[in-house]
Formats: sequence, C-alpha cells, structure tokens
Amino acid sequence: MMGKARSGSTGRFGDHAGALTLLLAAGLAFGWAPPLHAAEGKLETAGKKAEAALAAGETVRALQALEGAVDTVWQEGPLAFRKALAVKSAVGFGDYQPQNEAVYRPGEAMQVYVEPVGFAYARQEGKHRVRMHADLAISNPTGQVIVEGEDMFVVDTALAMPRREFNLVLSYKMPELSPGTYTAEFTLRDDNSGKSGSFSVPFDIAAPEPEAGEAAEPQ
Repeated sequence: MMGKARSGSTGRFGDHAGALTLLLAAGLAFGWAPPLHAAEGKLETAGKKAEAALAAGETVRALQALEGAVDTVWQEGPLAFRKALAVKSAVGFGDYQPQNEAVYRPGEAMQVYVEPVGFAYARQEGKHRVRMHADLAISNPTGQVIVEGEDMFVVDTALAMPRREFNLVLSYKMPELSPGTYTAEFTLRDDNSGKSGSFSVPFDIAAPEPEAGEAAEPQ
C-alpha cells in the first residue's frame, strides 16, 4: 500500500510506502508536556499590552501584541489539528469539498484534509522547511488494530516565509477489508520540534458489487 502526502503550499512532497502486516475529528496530542506556567505569564503580559494599546486607539500595536501571544501558544503548545476530515477534493487551505459519506471499496483512494498547528519551521537555504512523518493504524469497532504501518507518509516542503495557514492532504488506497465500519488513526511526528499528535477518521468499507449476471442477495 502506498500513501501520499500533499501540502497546501508549493514545495516538494515525499511518497513513502510503509510495510503493512495485512489513512481527521478532534486532535489528541501525547508524549509531550508544555511549560504551562511560563506560557501563562507570557499570555497575560501580551493581553495587558493589547488592552492598553486598544484603549489608546493603537489598533496595529494591539494586534501585534496578540500575534505575540499566538506565537507563544504555537511554540509551547502540543501538536494539534484545527481540522482533520475525509474530503472528495482539496485545492488549498480551507478550500476543500467534504466527503460527507466516507464509504469506500478496497483499492479506492481516500483523501484526508488536515490543518496542523503547533509545528515548527527549519531554516534551510533561505527557506522555511516543514518536515513531518505520519503513521497509520486502522481498527475495527471493537478497537482491534487490523492494519498498521510506520512512516506511511512523508511531508517535506519549503515556504518563502513561515505561516500558520498550512494544510496537508493525505491520500492512500484502501486495503482489502471486509465490509463494515472502521477507524483510521493517524499519528504525525514533527521532525523540527519533536512534537507528535494523533487524530482519527471514521470510514466504511462497502459490500462488493455483484458481478454481471449475478443476482443480488435479498435484503
């Protein structure tokens, strides 16, 4: 099985085939604890500066103070996901068509649109590079993992300037699964910050269509 990762910005995308033994939806971060007390102090200071600037009618300075607070949350918070969902197509950040009924057949491609937050950029040759790896585990309704693979997706793309409006599109072909309901859990690891986080996307595998000349089973 081969997975593809596509970023919502111009750059180089990596394709990686993982070894499988047989891919968003609130994000769950794990394995990393932020320095809460230090962050709280910075956020409180930024808030007071923004209030003072706004009271003085200095809109730009107030916004700059709040942007500093956002920087603090971004840098010190865990890797999380603003959005993660199955889509029919995705053109760029916020520009996608949801897949309202995530029903697939084995071999059919599923696309997952993701907006990660809290990741880091690395400076390289005048560019700001994003590097992430993603694992995948598919489980049945009882929670039993029936398909799993490490480094199924590789994200490697460079931007002229760092920005927070950033998205990924993870695409993969469904393995041979029996008809039913499943959950795909993705774990993203940010190479630049060492943070990691996970999110899940439910989907269904449809029953195979009857072959030509074959009568459908009675309902």
